[in-house]
Amino acid sequence: MKLEETKKLINNVIENEFNHIQETQEREESLGDIEINAHYQNSSDLLDELLKVAPEHSELTEKLDAELSSYWSLLCRYYFRKGVIASSTNLKFLNDTSIMHIV
Repeated sequence: MKLEETKKLINNVIENEFNHIQETQEREESLGDIEINAHYQNSSDLLDELLKVAPEHSELTEKLDAELSSYWSLLCRYYFRKGVIASSTNLKFLNDTSIMHIV
């Protein structure tokens, strides 16, 4: 397998696992999820308050909400990828392959 094919395969595996974990977490609730949901509710309440005091800027408020959601999603994916790399490179049999540094 060529280097680019290997890199694409690893990236696809990481993306697939991120999506799988995300779907699983949406169905299960844990203590961490309760804390996350509380933060989400707080930010949602703040956006509602902003819309009440500046209803003429609803389009801008919605864009801000979308951008913040996108940012946090990208950040989660970034740290998920870094976690996969870190945990994978700690496996003895993968240390000899030298493929994880290309991800």
